[in-house]
Amino acid sequence: MAIGVAKFQAVMFFPLICFYAFLPFWKTLEVKSFVSSCLESLKGIALGLCIWVITNPYLLHPKGVGIQVWWNMFVANMHSNATNHGTYIDLSVWDKIINVLLGFFINPLLMVLGFVALGLIFIKNFKNPRFYIFWTIFVAFAISILYLLLAVNKDWGIYYVSSIYLGILLLIPLCMVFQARNVLLIAFVVQLGGIFLSGVQKNFLKHRSDISAIQTKSQELEENLAPLLTQYKDPKICTSWVNFSYLSMGLKYSNLYQIFGTIAPYVLDEQEFQKRFPYKDSKKYFKQCDVVIIEKRMYEKNCSAQSLEDLSQRLSCETLKNMAHFRYQLKKESENFLIYVLEEKK
Repeated sequence: MAIGVAKFQAVMFFPLICFYAFLPFWKTLEVKSFVSSCLESLKGIALGLCIWVITNPYLLHPKGVGIQVWWNMFVANMHSNATNHGTYIDLSVWDKIINVLLGFFINPLLMVLGFVALGLIFIKNFKNPRFYIFWTIFVAFAISILYLLLAVNKDWGIYYVSSIYLGILLLIPLCMVFQARNVLLIAFVVQLGGIFLSGVQKNFLKHRSDISAIQTKSQELEENLAPLLTQYKDPKICTSWVNFSYLSMGLKYSNLYQIFGTIAPYVLDEQEFQKRFPYKDSKKYFKQCDVVIIEKRMYEKNCSAQSLEDLSQRLSCETLKNMAHFRYQLKKESENFLIYVLEEKK
């Protein structure tokens, strides 16, 4: 929170201060302890707010613009998490467990066993001050993981790294109660089994799913795109759909520049790029797209009434509706795609 990150995990920092401050009260249930816990909570919150403001002086803008900017960032981030950066791809909890937790970090069975063991330990040692800090870590870890699984519509491993680091600290109370060697041995065996199952799932079971719809869509794109590429030796293709057989068309991966969910003017125009990145050598990093491929589903979602409430998607919709302004002419329109080609300067 102190570095101004407009994310849920940062905002979660304040309730955790209160939770930790009230742990002594749960031990005694006395009025005096309750008052002391309230004061400690207020001190912690005040200190956190001071650090936040000191490291982010823009928050002190006299007209309240700073707070509004931070709030808008927070809301935009929550919306981005819920919509997979505007792509509106729906991922189930099971998808995230398989693709992230089981695929990258930890066997869910190990996590469940760990939670059960920790729960029993905490119940037995409820009034032991040695375990107070681990109560807070446990709650923070549980809230963070549940938020990622239930509210973040992404299966990106990097999003889970900080939560997993936090969860590793929960091995400490297990080692305090049981022999550390036994705890680590059980964790190793279960984790190794999870890695094996993940490998089986990814390499043998995953590819049994029906991909005929994707193949049909890719074939549609290839048939419409191929005639347009005959005039190029080394085309630069900006595309929102990369699942097609570009190698068989004589293309390399370096020919493709993927569009993620939205498109902005600086992607299409060199002057707009330099405005967006006003640095000394920014011009040499601009890559002029010869061909732009837009999936119709992306166009429809960017220009829907719901999406127009988001600034980036509203800008994307305006860009898509004014491709001619950036010298891109619609050459092919199929059931699922719009293909634009850059016109030569007159």
